[in-house]
Amino acid sequence: MSTEKQVLSARQIGHVVSLIELNLHRPDEAIRQLEALTEAGEFTHAECYAIRMLLVLDHGDMVQALREASEGNEELELVRERLAHEARGIVEKG
Repeated sequence: MSTEKQVLSARQIGHVVSLIELNLHRPDEAIRQLEALTEAGEFTHAECYAIRMLLVLDHGDMVQALREASEGNEELELVRERLAHEARGIVEKG
């Protein structure tokens, strides 16, 4: 079994962030879309499994996991912009 760090492209990170946003309100639909993206070749089955696990993490752990999976600066910026906005919305509602 490989212990090599798995990274995601900006396109994949964009999909994951959209899935996270959808998962807040419609978790079943988020899983359906993840499976559709996997079948379309956007994610490997291993990535799909990892994303499923990501969707059940608390926000802080989720952000940290996405940062670790980011390929470079473009992906990190996407995580910062989109998930920071989402975190503010959660705090304001709470």
